[in-house]
Amino acid sequence: MKLTKEFKDRLKLEKVTEQFSAGMIYKLLKMEAKGYNNWDNKDLISDNELLSRLEDKLTSRSRKDLDAEDFIDVANYCMFLWYRLKEDK
Repeated sequence: MKLTKEFKDRLKLEKVTEQFSAGMIYKLLKMEAKGYNNWDNKDLISDNELLSRLEDKLTSRSRKDLDAEDFIDVANYCMFLWYRLKEDK
């Protein structure tokens, strides 16, 4: 069976998305085990604090110092903020 390029591209996209989201979940569970679990509690961590942490993560390192986990952290902060905005509506 010959797979089309479009189908192969879609499979690749799905695989990368699954790997990335698994990395996000792994990091969240790892941090939760260390006691970091109040991301959804605005009384403990404000939206501005989350934004500040996101900005720090985006600007604190040069390109050569970035690693894959930095992007997982950025994605998790974005997810926290996305969730809060969605819940506010």
